[in-house]
Amino acid sequence: MNRAFLIFYLIVASIIPGSELRAIPVVHALKRVSLSPPDAHVLSKKDSKKRRVVCFVSAGSTKYGSLVQAKATLVTLEPFRTTNRKLMNQIKKECAAKLSNPACSDGADNDRDGKRDYPADPGCTSLSGATEDDGRPTPLQVMHQPFAGNFNLTNFFDHDLPHPFTDSNGFLLTSYGEMTSMGDDGHDGLDYAMPEGTEILAAYDGTVEFAGSEIPWVCPLLHQTVSGKLVSLRHTIEGIRFNTLYAHLSQIDVVAGKHVSTGEHLGYSGNTGCSTGPHLHFQVRRYLSIASQAYAVVDPFGWNGAGIDPWAADPSGAESFNLWEPGYEPEEFRYRRLAPNPDPDDTARVAITENRWMGNLDDANPNNEYVELTLDPRYAVSGSVDLTSFTIKTNGGLTYQFPAGFTITNGKPVRVWSGGGTDNSTNLYWGRTSSVWSNNGDCAYLVKPDGYYMYRLYYGPQGCTLPRASSLERSPIHASPDPGEVTCPAR
Repeated sequence: MNRAFLIFYLIVASIIPGSELRAIPVVHALKRVSLSPPDAHVLSKKDSKKRRVVCFVSAGSTKYGSLVQAKATLVTLEPFRTTNRKLMNQIKKECAAKLSNPACSDGADNDRDGKRDYPADPGCTSLSGATEDDGRPTPLQVMHQPFAGNFNLTNFFDHDLPHPFTDSNGFLLTSYGEMTSMGDDGHDGLDYAMPEGTEILAAYDGTVEFAGSEIPWVCPLLHQTVSGKLVSLRHTIEGIRFNTLYAHLSQIDVVAGKHVSTGEHLGYSGNTGCSTGPHLHFQVRRYLSIASQAYAVVDPFGWNGAGIDPWAADPSGAESFNLWEPGYEPEEFRYRRLAPNPDPDDTARVAITENRWMGNLDDANPNNEYVELTLDPRYAVSGSVDLTSFTIKTNGGLTYQFPAGFTITNGKPVRVWSGGGTDNSTNLYWGRTSSVWSNNGDCAYLVKPDGYYMYRLYYGPQGCTLPRASSLERSPIHASPDPGEVTCPAR
């Protein structure tokens, strides 16, 4: 029995010869059909060249953006007629076959147009971060990072689950499915540590819905009443309503009702509200019902982890999409910087000044990580130090040995990257095929040839756990500074 119903919505991108990529409206039809497993949906995408069908398994709603897990790639069906019972049975049969195939979304050219089909995801996950079949970004990928430059991502969006102060599973789950115990469990946005007074920009065209101070409330971490400054922008992207929030601001330079364009000035970052240090809390809300104003916070990086996104599967959650225009997304790195020898008693000739220890899928991309060394001319008066037989170690005992004859010089910091590459005077490569630095805290040791430590820099609660070469040993040991990423949901 054909139980199909139609839901029309807009979503397609088209390249017009001689012009830039532009989104143009076309009609799509979404049809519910009887499939195995139950509650599967068929999405038919219609354009001027072909007729295409994609199978999905959904957690319920058939609205675009609520199709939770893609379980099949494209099925070629031409011509496509929605009232043809025989063809609908063919759809059911072919989708069921796709759904039972472990390699359900292999990126094959099923419609034989010479382009990879969409979604091309061997993990059979959701549309988050997907691209069109010719590699173009989806029409939802329009946002730009809300500041200029690069800043440390001190808190991820917690996909399991973004309930500040009530989630207590002990970790944050990132958009790419990695866990870290460092950060605010249940965090519902992205925190970027930045100096107070950094210019904050609109992530996309929209209207200022709110600009001012929060209703005063008690911050559980500060144990005091706070009222932070924030801006909320309302956007419509391919018929879907989103709001972006910019919290903890020091100054607001827009008013409610004003229309702003992508990259337009909103104000300046600060440390107001429930915060222990200057940073920007950036949050995205996706509205599930305009009538009721019901919304769910979502991750603008989407979900790229293995399996189902816990937040999309949660009754109070929603599927996240990659909303960043390629080339305009902020970095997804966690790192710490510290000036060399910051304490009066520190006298190391070479100091560890930076450790970038977490990025997108470090095990697959070990060069996300590095540790940086800097010569301190106050104590290396010759202007250089020979690092032959020096090593870098981790709490877990992983060891990198500097090449024979390698010298660090004044004004030229040296980075030791975790993966492979070609060494030069300022970049060295550990040669690992997986990550080196723990997501949950570690210590970088610079060890002299005699086994004594020249310098130690740690992050996380456990500190430096390797024993010293001698009880008489003295070497600088520093915790990477916490820039104050504590934040509460904007009210």
